[in-house]
Amino acid sequence: MTMGLDLGFNSRRIIACVRTSGPQSRADLARRLGVNPATVTRLTTAMVEGGILYEESDPGREGKKDFLPRF
Repeated sequence: MTMGLDLGFNSRRIIACVRTSGPQSRADLARRLGVNPATVTRLTTAMVEGGILYEESDPGREGKKDFLPRF
């Protein structure tokens, strides 16, 4: 599942942020971590494809998806 996925510094920061602060959108993660939103999109996409994170729609925020850790 996660074999071959190289988790760099910002990927590890995203995982830590989701673990400690709960589900968040890409925009929330980018703001909280002080990184470019495109960076968050690229890294979270790779982590979803690698089975580390998954996306779940937030019924309270129409059209928004939050990331949840998969452990």
